[in-house]
Amino acid sequence: MKLLAALAILALLVGCGGVPREIRLGVEQLASGTDRADELLTAQIAERRPVIRDEVVALVDAGTIASVEDGIDEIERRAAPMTVAARVLRTVRSALLALERSLDAWDAGSGDGAFLDAAACVVAVLGELAGALDAAEVELPEALLSGAEVLARFAGAACPESEAANGQ
Repeated sequence: MKLLAALAILALLVGCGGVPREIRLGVEQLASGTDRADELLTAQIAERRPVIRDEVVALVDAGTIASVEDGIDEIERRAAPMTVAARVLRTVRSALLALERSLDAWDAGSGDGAFLDAAACVVAVLGELAGALDAAEVELPEALLSGAEVLARFAGAACPESEAANGQ
């Protein structure tokens, strides 16, 4: 009887041999969280860039910063955390697209191997995004955390791209 109940639950999770519903929901959360992170980061950039520019222009006018070129460098330095967060967010979007392709392949019957690798890569880049958003003083959306928790339970051991980049 317990075996029958366990098999029924497994059938509900897996469906007809395709991707477990929990994974699809986790990926949807990640997509939603990524959109929200983008909105928050865009708002932070819109708010902070003019302030940074005005602060640096005042320093140039006061002679604290010697030249306009040095002022431009200072603006870029101060805005760097937001620039990095935007770059990592683009990487997350690319990794999510690869993840979705792996889910489609799994649904088509190719098995979960590509998914396990793609999920590990998404989890790795989400860790980078969390740090980048923190450095840019942008809140990490709850949907990203929830989706990452789901994905981490199913992900492979390590992202193959990370291993290749590290010479492993």
